[in-house]
Amino acid sequence: MATHSPFVIASLNHGWIHQFAVDGHGAVTIKAPQAASKGDSYVSVVEDIMDLHEWYDPETENLLVEFRSHRDKAYNGDLFAQRQAKELAATIGKRSVELGYMMGREMSQMDRQLAQPPS
Repeated sequence: MATHSPFVIASLNHGWIHQFAVDGHGAVTIKAPQAASKGDSYVSVVEDIMDLHEWYDPETENLLVEFRSHRDKAYNGDLFAQRQAKELAATIGKRSVELGYMMGREMSQMDRQLAQPPS
């Protein structure tokens, strides 16, 4: 739960950030106030203050983990993994415009890397 978006929190130059924490039993505590600082990025607010490390829904995150696994194997010469990575990229890319662009860049990079002779 947040009362302000990460963009608002990142834009703070003065003031205090009050973080709430929930333990495994559902009990809520309030952490010591943290001074807002100049230069915090949206990413640092999301990761460090809001403690969020996933950027997509759980199903998409799982697909991305699977894609990266196949991609890495493809870079090591596994042709089956290369086909799997391409299929997953197509599936993931259909989930949103953003993911479509991201998977397009991934596939372009893979095609370039795999077209180069090994060093």
